[in-house]
Amino acid sequence: MDKFEYNLVLMHLPNFQHIGDFLTVRNMMLGIAPEIRILVASQIDGTVRLPNTALETINSLPTLIFAPTPLDLPDQFRGTRMIAQSRTKMGEYELLAQENLPFPKSKHISTLEDLDDLDLGERFVIKPNEGKQGKGVILVTATACKDIVRSRFGESDLDLIAQKAINTGPKPTSYRVFSVLGEVIYCVKYQSLTLDVEQSIARANFSPFAANSTDDRIMELVNDQEIIELGERIHRKFPMIPVLGQDIVRDIETQALYAVELNSGGWTWHLSSNFGNRFRMQFKLDYYGQFNALDKITRALARFTVAHAS
Repeated sequence: MDKFEYNLVLMHLPNFQHIGDFLTVRNMMLGIAPEIRILVASQIDGTVRLPNTALETINSLPTLIFAPTPLDLPDQFRGTRMIAQSRTKMGEYELLAQENLPFPKSKHISTLEDLDDLDLGERFVIKPNEGKQGKGVILVTATACKDIVRSRFGESDLDLIAQKAINTGPKPTSYRVFSVLGEVIYCVKYQSLTLDVEQSIARANFSPFAANSTDDRIMELVNDQEIIELGERIHRKFPMIPVLGQDIVRDIETQALYAVELNSGGWTWHLSSNFGNRFRMQFKLDYYGQFNALDKITRALARFTVAHAS
């Protein structure tokens, strides 16, 4: 008699996760939850590659499908789908607001007139509503904001966010909390080394403002319990989002914490992504070892498979 009671399908995307992560999870699952059968599928050129008999196997038992990057999965796949989905930053802030979670006051900007009467202080942040790696994130003065936005982004059909600026210190500093199914897998601190915000503001009325926007930065693993607990609390409010790459900042004056990005659309599996390789090597970051990453991921996947497979 078949010993399996559930299927767990792990969707692997080359270059964005190393397949070894998922194969290790499959092996670890034998000791943690032997009733769960794991199938590892790869997405090649947008197509899911599985053995010919895999679909019949998947459809034979309650199944959970886990994909840390967006995926257009064929309808014939049975099961509960935990698949990363693209969201705008404003969409993520709306999620945070619904759960009364901390994020800086924000407003969507589509025209220059939207910059009037913001009530965000004498300085505030402008950032693209859709963007990554801190690109285009700037601190502006309220008096010069329209001219700066006009020159950098245009006058109309804008898709920007104006956001209350959080003072993270003389050099922009933030924390990336990578979480899987509500479990924090690693926590890394970013700090710019050379960006002088005050000098730039004095010279041009704006300054780059993201700690991860330049190559001249430091990265180090930190075990900051307040930040880790906030990361867990945020993700556990959205249990069906498979992975989050949360960017959290601390106000140096009040010590309050704020989520400034969730990166809920995936693309954040930097345990083994090609993008993450450079920084892991440069800064000697042991993402796997900080909190025993693959064991935590395996146990979380086991819990969610038993609870949600269908």
